[in-house]
Amino acid sequence: MRPGLAASKRPIGGCVTLVAWWGCSPAVTRRKSRLPLAAAGSAARFKASSSTATMARAAGRAASQPAAAAVAEKPTGSADRRPLYFAAFLLLADAALVALIIAFVRYTKIDWDAYMSQVDAFLEGERDYTKIEGDTGPLVYPAGFLYVYSAVKFITGGQVFPAQILFGLLYIINLSLVLLLYVKTEVV
Repeated sequence: MRPGLAASKRPIGGCVTLVAWWGCSPAVTRRKSRLPLAAAGSAARFKASSSTATMARAAGRAASQPAAAAVAEKPTGSADRRPLYFAAFLLLADAALVALIIAFVRYTKIDWDAYMSQVDAFLEGERDYTKIEGDTGPLVYPAGFLYVYSAVKFITGGQVFPAQILFGLLYIINLSLVLLLYVKTEVV
């Protein structure tokens, strides 16, 4: 422990805090005020210009007053992993919920049947939007919809259950990317 530091080892967010009191060493003052070592030592040497005088006054205040704020030092290699664990828990809980919904909630096939009949018309060569219809009416989606759902039909064979699994996987992948962004930006 450095002289001039009172050990107040209170864990705050996984870090050990060191609270500086009266008569702290120039190194601690320099770290707190982010000034060069010479500026933290004595304010009288830097009265030549206004900018250095301002820095010196700030260093003098920092050295002469007790520090009320704690200086937190994060140990290297011990990052707080709680947000990562929380995001992983949310992802697993949501994946379990998706699996339960697919397994136990009865799916109404109204839209699926309409989409598949519209895709069938497109795959048979129809390109006139007024003639591409499904059970719910004419096609109102752009051509990208037809391309994506043509691929979905190819992957799933037009069956509802494999499509539910596919969309569940896509949802979990999307959620994992969003949670990863939250963790990386330290929002969570």
